[in-house]
Amino acid sequence: MQERLDELEDIGFVDAYEWHDGRLERIRLPIIQEYAFVLKVNGFAFASMAYSGKDLRALVHGFLASERVIRRSSDIVSLDIDLDSRNIDVTLSDNEYVRKRLKQVRGMLSGCAQ
Repeated sequence: MQERLDELEDIGFVDAYEWHDGRLERIRLPIIQEYAFVLKVNGFAFASMAYSGKDLRALVHGFLASERVIRRSSDIVSLDIDLDSRNIDVTLSDNEYVRKRLKQVRGMLSGCAQ
């Protein structure tokens, strides 16, 4: 999967114009590429996420931890990334803490990727 994640370009380019010596000149500016993913937890859409970087798995772990859905990485049973559909499917352990937190935050959609 990491090989496939490496297919996502870090840097893209946009055309822009600068004023030089009384005329416009076309230039290409580098920009950080950002990708929208839908995070599904235990089969349900949970959040939209914007991703730019090198470690999507770490982003998912950090997001779930910061939202207090998980307390440790071992609370994640599986994490599957589908680049074609831009879905991240996470299965969480069936412990009391996770069950309780998921009931509290069920249906929460967050992030800037919407």
